[in-house]
Amino acid sequence: MPRDPGGYTQSNRLAQFYAAIWPLFTPGLTYFEALSEESEKDSFVNALLIRLNCRQEYYCVSYLTLYVLFRIGYLSDGLTAALQTLPERKTWFSRARERFTGPTLPEKHQQYGYSDFLGMINGLLRYEHREFSEQDIDEIDRFVSQSSEHPFRIPEKLNSIRSLRIAAQGSEAGS
Repeated sequence: MPRDPGGYTQSNRLAQFYAAIWPLFTPGLTYFEALSEESEKDSFVNALLIRLNCRQEYYCVSYLTLYVLFRIGYLSDGLTAALQTLPERKTWFSRARERFTGPTLPEKHQQYGYSDFLGMINGLLRYEHREFSEQDIDEIDRFVSQSSEHPFRIPEKLNSIRSLRIAAQGSEAGS
């Protein structure tokens, strides 16, 4: 396996990635899998989608919500909700109000929720690109193109994934 500049193999990085994040997601995934009624699952998904909002206390952990939505098959809904509610759109009025009342986010550490959300997409594309369907790739591409935040090289990763899939199809057809 090729080594990257950091001296770790890809599998070591993947193991570190999962070791760090898996305990955070297990309860949400386990809870969803235990739900038997479709209405209960819809309520759970809606509760997650409501938490994707820059005005809520869950803003700083929106990347956790994204991962759970990705794992349970609701990535498209999560991206749509995030695009509408995560980026704080500054207007001249909101800037003037903030000057007198202070920041609108509940806590100072919550100012990076949207970029952390994009960082999670970036990590998922790097480590779990095989888990994404073509529709997911297109949805992420639309999401990033409509976002005003720095894209973390997500467009490049999407193009690499598409190229890898085209090359794999070509080698299967040639076999």
